[in-house]
Amino acid sequence: MALTEAEDLRVSSEVYEALTRGEEAKVIEICAGIPKGPLHTPTIHDDTVLSLATNLKKNDLALQLLDMVPMCDSHKLTWQNSGGHTMLHETGLNNKTVEAAAEMLARAPMLLGMTNRLGETALFTAASNGKTKIFNLLHRQVCRTTQGPDLKTFLQRDDKSTILHRAILSRNYCKHICSHIMVFMIRFKAMKLFQQVPFWFHTGSFFFGWLALKFSNHSE
Repeated sequence: MALTEAEDLRVSSEVYEALTRGEEAKVIEICAGIPKGPLHTPTIHDDTVLSLATNLKKNDLALQLLDMVPMCDSHKLTWQNSGGHTMLHETGLNNKTVEAAAEMLARAPMLLGMTNRLGETALFTAASNGKTKIFNLLHRQVCRTTQGPDLKTFLQRDDKSTILHRAILSRNYCKHICSHIMVFMIRFKAMKLFQQVPFWFHTGSFFFGWLALKFSNHSE
């Protein structure tokens, strides 16, 4: 039976407070007693309890919450919040929920290619935030499961900027990630995407120009 509006507000307040206080046992208890369980959405942005636990870097709690979702409801793990983020996008914000990310992908493989409102996959999010461990996991999964035109989903977002552009511009710039992205793009002959420079990306920069020139021979 669905919660009434008053019950929904009360439960949302209680579970959110328990999450922020680190009261994991209470979070589990609350989720066990409501219809949607860990897929309840307590925030105005429609984040699930599971997504919030992931965002808060609570790997063990995220795994327990995943176990509470019946196998027949695995498709519901693809829920997107108001910004289009999935729970897998949330793992791209940190290096502490890699195990949870692997379980999410095992339960709902379609999460890998899902994009937010900017056209970014979880791999994009990990690269933009310089999170090496989760980037490595997602990168391996993409290389193993995706080929041909479908790769563009992982390499370029809606404004034409590529995963390499974002990794370079990020405050969390990580050479390890950038080098892996360049090898990834060269392998799949996608460096030409890097040369489709979005309007906000200044190619006059020596560094960016050097990168484009250095790898342009690999674009065909």
